Amino acid sequence: MDGNGRTKLGRRALLAAGAAGVAAVAAQALAAPTGVRANDGDPLTIGRTNSGTLETMLHAPSSTGLSVASGGGDGLAGGTSAAAKSGVYGYSMNAEGYGVTGRNTSSGTWGYLGGDHAAVYAEQPNAGGSAAYGFNQGSQVGGGLGAASAGVYGGAPAVLGLFGLVVVGRAAGGVWRLRSCTVEPRRDT
Repeated sequence: MDGNGRTKLGRRALLAAGAAGVAAVAAQALAAPTGVRANDGDPLTIGRTNSGTLETMLHAPSSTGLSVASGGGDGLAGGTSAAAKSGVYGYSMNAEGYGVTGRNTSSGTWGYLGGDHAAVYAEQPNAGGSAAYGFNQGSQVGGGLGAASAGVYGGAPAVLGLFGLVVVGRAAGGVWRLRSCTVEPRRDT
């Protein structure tokens, strides 16, 4: 003890205390998520850009796998820079399921992609609305649609007696020119 009643520590005690402090700081640093510089197998960090070289999967056997909501932007966005790939891809392994479903809870409209009876299905419960709408804004010539453009296109092999487009009810609105075309089957080599 010194003259003020304090205990003096020797060199070994000081080194041991310093080593314990360094070990505590290192353990805390190792337990924290690595965020932007995360490696494969590290946790996702909310509010940061996470990257890796392996696919990230979430599996929930009996409930929603991932639920995302936003109050001021898109709920979920996906993108790709690869050719012939999709920004967002959905699939169902059940014959009565849907690959992707979309619903507007305010208007009551909804639709799906990749269903059991239709590749694309849309439903509009409101009079005056469209269940499906297509518009091509490119290559407009003289106020009409250009030769190679279409707002909505449907095709089927005529030799099988199939229809490229079927309309139940009246077909209406602004047709300036009706053009017939033949669709050749795609040949992958």
